[in-house]
Amino acid sequence: MNTTMAIDTGLSILPILSLLFTFIPFVFVIWFMIKLISLQKERNRLLANIADKLDKTRN
Repeated sequence: MNTTMAIDTGLSILPILSLLFTFIPFVFVIWFMIKLISLQKERNRLLANIADKLDKTRN
């Protein structure tokens, strides 16, 4: 393998890497938002359950 071929191969990988570095943060942000929303829904469900139990004990 000569150096020209190695340089051409290295340069051909650059567009693929730039796409990865562009899309990976977007995918991570979307995953994080979905995870955060699901955790907030679970927290709200638990708090509603606790509030219902407190209302039952007051009556």
